[in-house]
Amino acid sequence: MLFYLRLLLRACRAGIICLIYLPAILLAYGFYGLRRKKQKKKQAYFIVHVIKKLGPAYVKMGQFLATRPDIIGADFAESLSELQDKMPSFSQVEAVKILRSEWRGKGQEVIDNLTPSLAAASIAQVHKSFWIDDKGNRQYVAIKILRPHLEKKFLIDVYVFKLVAKIIEYLVPSKRRLKPVTVIESLIKSVRMEMDLRFEAAAMQEMREYNINHDTAFFIPSIYWPLTSHKVLVSDWVDGMAFTNIEAIKSGGYDCKKLAQQLMQGFLKNVVEDGFFHADMHQGNVFALPNEKIALVDFGITGRLDKLWRRYYAEIIYSFIVGDYQRGARVHFEAGYVPHTEDPYVFAQALRSIADPIQGAPSKDISIANLLMQLLEITDLFNMQTQEKLLLLQKNMIIVEGLCRQLDPDIDIWQISQPIMEQAIRDKLNPCGIGEAITESVQWHYLPLLRKLPDYLHRLIDKPTETKKPMSFAYALLWGFLGGVGFFIGVYSSLWLIYM
Repeated sequence: MLFYLRLLLRACRAGIICLIYLPAILLAYGFYGLRRKKQKKKQAYFIVHVIKKLGPAYVKMGQFLATRPDIIGADFAESLSELQDKMPSFSQVEAVKILRSEWRGKGQEVIDNLTPSLAAASIAQVHKSFWIDDKGNRQYVAIKILRPHLEKKFLIDVYVFKLVAKIIEYLVPSKRRLKPVTVIESLIKSVRMEMDLRFEAAAMQEMREYNINHDTAFFIPSIYWPLTSHKVLVSDWVDGMAFTNIEAIKSGGYDCKKLAQQLMQGFLKNVVEDGFFHADMHQGNVFALPNEKIALVDFGITGRLDKLWRRYYAEIIYSFIVGDYQRGARVHFEAGYVPHTEDPYVFAQALRSIADPIQGAPSKDISIANLLMQLLEITDLFNMQTQEKLLLLQKNMIIVEGLCRQLDPDIDIWQISQPIMEQAIRDKLNPCGIGEAITESVQWHYLPLLRKLPDYLHRLIDKPTETKKPMSFAYALLWGFLGGVGFFIGVYSSLWLIYM
């Protein structure tokens, strides 16, 4: 009962704040308009101000909706893109209290040297500290501390989000294909994982291992596991130059062209080779290091693509690069992005209308971000379904391209992307790549069924005699399945012997 009372009170609070600022928002839309840059900034200011007043959960929702112009419209999404994840810090006393509670007597030297908060976001805030090692050197660390009482407040707010999503699905049938309830549930799951800093630490460790093993340009800080817990994450301190100050990077002696190329290629390699990528690469989470290395921090949001979806993504981008729109259309249909009731030739024509205008254009005028935005504009025309796997990828592709263009306005995104996509397609479409994809699918989807077969056979044999006769079809189905598995093993073994 108390939970529902809190839910009602927070919903009322949200409604009151919106009513207070509604005239200002309407004034921003009506009087200032949506055409000039300065006018857009004023409009964005009002919207961002209201969302920050509503609290951390609404900040996360605003940031998420900024990546979904297909739902809220391009103009409104552009306004929300101004929403930076910056919130007031909670007190130093509260931070020390959380550290003492989580560490239970450990890390006293770290607590004694703790600085005030250096950055505060909607989920957590970051402090700097150090300890003296055995050699007498200072070991500087970044300490990320979860906001107090965050889970309880967030749980109440998300009920409001789900209610709004259900109302949209009910009242606006044309938006059901966008799956607003599914999208909100995905956001809730993502933020809940973000509120357990052990998940973030594991993601950092996994990406660190991949980037070390493959010698990429990315540097990922190491984790100090003994001091990392549900509410606290301790990692190496990064002494670099944040991408929030591009002018300082340009004047600091960095090779900005190489830095931009390293950033784009590193991100694409993470996506198409490993299938695991940083999904929140805004300026504050990316740092320039000496020798044009790039440090990434804040792994609260990460994205994954399995082998099949990596191939889909690589083929779609590559089809745009080489102008093979029939191939691009086929991959969209194969991935289930476009329903089979639509005409693939008409869809290929739509892809041509988007990509042909940029073929042969100057490199500074070619933008994957604009291409993705235009692709979103035709989703309604072809009844395209929301693919959750690609939402984070689309968002970060736009963010990374924006950072690269700030470093090098003349960067040729297509030229940088082409060799990586070509190699990815070769790896995924050769017999070994196909075999790996099939093996992964079997391991995750069919192997659990095979493990249950003995139990199923045992129950089948133990049935009473009078019930065995109707089971002949089940036997046939079972042996047919085993025969299919044997056929797959034979074909895969043959391919392996031929090409290895």
